[in-house]
Amino acid sequence: MSRFIGFGDYEGSYNSIIHGLVVIGIIWVICLISIFFLNEIFVLMKIRESLDLVVLYIMPLLACSVVLLLENYFAETLQAEGDSKTPKFVMIGANILNLVLDPIFIFTFGMGVFGAAVATILATLISVIVTFYWYYSQRTKVPLSLKYFKNSPKIYYEILKVAIPNFFDNALWCLYAVFLNGILIEELGTKGIVLYATSIKIKDLLIAPVKGYGRGLMSVTGHLFGAKEVGKLKQMYKYVLKISLLTSIVISIIFIYMRDFIYNAFSILDMEPSVFVITVLEYSYF
Repeated sequence: MSRFIGFGDYEGSYNSIIHGLVVIGIIWVICLISIFFLNEIFVLMKIRESLDLVVLYIMPLLACSVVLLLENYFAETLQAEGDSKTPKFVMIGANILNLVLDPIFIFTFGMGVFGAAVATILATLISVIVTFYWYYSQRTKVPLSLKYFKNSPKIYYEILKVAIPNFFDNALWCLYAVFLNGILIEELGTKGIVLYATSIKIKDLLIAPVKGYGRGLMSVTGHLFGAKEVGKLKQMYKYVLKISLLTSIVISIIFIYMRDFIYNAFSILDMEPSVFVITVLEYSYF
């Protein structure tokens, strides 16, 4: 989308957003198929004690994964056209709503981990409805309309050319997580998984600024690439690389010296040294 906009081919951007929805539909089908292989996947992860609870949580998320996919999709398409404020406020609102709904479904309705999944789906669905209304009310630069759709294998190819490297990056990370979870369960039991999962959330918080730089760079570079402004593109890339490196160094130092305060804020009172080391190494890598 951003390439077409930068090139001045607005109808191409109108067409590409629909192609993206087709790809979303294909991914959703794959998620539905994966439901039939959940037990085999969790056996590989050596999850035995809480297998029923894990399946109970993940099944509704996979079944309704189209909602989760659309939330991220619309956030990316709005950013591709240069609007980062709208998806930011919508996703913040969805997260706050999720926090409110979680205790209601988990405790008030007595639904347990299944209620946590339902709360996530409902909060995400509302954010998707709001974003869809944003498109429907024609407040976006790129309209969402089937009348602009012209099936183009080239657009699918361009989407996959960008997406597949990211897919393999995430897939390798998932395989690594499967291997690591097995070690943690063997050494620390389910406590190790909980500590590690929480440490991942802390890591996500720490790298949020750098991810923000990357999201902003993605839209700008797409426009510049489409406009064939290679010189400005390189200049922008180097600038974001510098501030990302500087930010990472500063946050890493703060994290190392304030780790006890941060862990207590996330209700981790007895962090295993091995889990802490893994967290630091992962943050340094990302």
